[in-house]
Order: sequence, then structure tokens, then C-alpha cells
Amino acid sequence: MNFSHPRRLQFARSVGSVIRVPLLVFVLIGITRAAGDFLPIPEKRIDTFEKWMGVALILTLTWAASRVAGSLLQSPKLDQKLSSSLQTLLIKIARFMIFSLGTLVALGHLGVSITPILASLGVGSIAIALALQDTLGNLFSGFYLLIDQPFLVGDQVKLESGAEGKVKLVGWRSTQIELGTASLLVVPNSKLSSSMVTNYSRPIREVGLSVIVQISYDSDLARAEEIALDVATEVSQQTDYVPENHVPNVRINGFLDLGIQVSINTRAKSFEHQAMIRHLILGKIKTRFDAEKISFASLPTAASSGRKS
Repeated sequence: MNFSHPRRLQFARSVGSVIRVPLLVFVLIGITRAAGDFLPIPEKRIDTFEKWMGVALILTLTWAASRVAGSLLQSPKLDQKLSSSLQTLLIKIARFMIFSLGTLVALGHLGVSITPILASLGVGSIAIALALQDTLGNLFSGFYLLIDQPFLVGDQVKLESGAEGKVKLVGWRSTQIELGTASLLVVPNSKLSSSMVTNYSRPIREVGLSVIVQISYDSDLARAEEIALDVATEVSQQTDYVPENHVPNVRINGFLDLGIQVSINTRAKSFEHQAMIRHLILGKIKTRFDAEKISFASLPTAASSGRKS
């Protein structure tokens, strides 16, 4: 096997660093046994020393197993499937379980009965679970969010409460969302996992956008449609906010009391680009309508239509 390959060389170094300490303990135990055979050392002391060296060996193997588990959970294949937050959580859970098991084995090797300890841990766990019910609920909800991944860091989401923003952090207890007002919204995971969340970044980052204007009945409707389509096409071709090759359209939504409602439908590359596209379309339409003597029935408004245009 060629160990000159960078990944193989790194793996070999990792294995060497993990097995170095257990091998050292094995050597010390062998030296102690050999010394007991040739030197006048009381057998009782040798047994005591070997017992403690056995404990050291168990704890060393436990440490080595935790290192191996951490390396396996940080493999490149899992990096592609799991988020960094979930990997960190799984590594800590795996190491905690391995160290707990190693500690119990070491106590059993010293002659300590672990049955009462396990019974006490069971009763204590129930008491802790009752006392930390909300915290544990948030923890397991965070674990669910990290595994199910309804959204990732950087996604633009809208909560059931109406709050909108970009996901900054998905933690164990809570999720942080940066709002458009430059403030940070912290939502407990238990509430977030049980509520409806709209993810504007999934399955694709593109979003549909409708800019709605109302035209007075005495204006030239056909000319207004042409101008609106020209403006939307110009914004699509002259900016980087609209997906390439997207063709906008104009539709008449209905006849209202004050005028005719017209919708200019286009798309944005991402949720963040919607505001600038609205701004450009509305500003250009106002200028063109004023030049063509086309009047608004009321002030123009803009609304997002979701994903379909």
C-alpha cells in the first residue's frame, strides 16, 4: 500500500497517535509482570499495581475509542450529508456514551458494584428529565431540525407568526433568525419544529414576484400593458437580480372601484433581490407613465406572489 498519498498518510498518523498510549500501557504492564518474576516484590503489591494499570488501560482504550468515533463522524462522506452542527452534536453524544461505558467497566474492574450506580442513575435521570422538561424538549427538537433539515443556515424563511428573515444559526436549544430590521430573532426549537415555516430558498432559491399597479379607467390600457412589459424586460436584461433567460409577463387582475389592477410578474434569483426589483420596476413605470400621460388610480403597491409567476 502506498502511504505517500496525503489522505492515507494523514490516516496513518491518526492511527499512530491513537494507539500510541495504549501500547505504552501494555508495555508498562509487561515490564511490571517481568519485574515481579525476577525481583523480590510482594505479590499483593504487584496485583494492586496491575489492577490500577488495568484501569488505566481501560480508560486509555476508552479514550482511543472516542477518538476513533470522532474521526469516523468527521469523515468526508458524512461532511456531505450532515451539517456541521449535527456532526458536532453526534460526536459529543458518542464520546459521552463511550466514556460513560468505559468508566463503568473500570469501576467493575476495581471490584465496585455498578448495579446500585445504574439504579441511582436511572432514578436521577427521571428527576432531571422532569426538572428540565422544556430544555430537553428544545434539545430533541433541535436534534430533529438538524436531521430533517427543513432549512439550513443562510436560507430565507417566513415563520407562522409572520416574521421573515435569514437563518443565522441552528443550535441545540434555539434557532437564530436575522430579520430585515437588522435585529436577531431567537426561536426555541420546540416551537419552531411544531409550527409552519415557509422556506423561500427551497427547493430552489428563485422566487416569483408580482408588482401590482392600478390604472385609471380613462387611461390607455393597451399602452399601459406595453410599457409595463417593456420596463419588466428592461430590468430583467440590465440587472443581475433576475434569472437568466426569464421572460416576464403582464396580466390584468381585475376591475376595481378606482381602476384596473395590473400585475407585472417576474422572478428574482433569491428572496433578497425582491426589494431591489420592486424598486426598479416601480420607479421606471412611474417615469414612463408620467411621460405617456397614463395615470394611476391609486398609489402603486407591490406584493410577493410566492414561487409561481
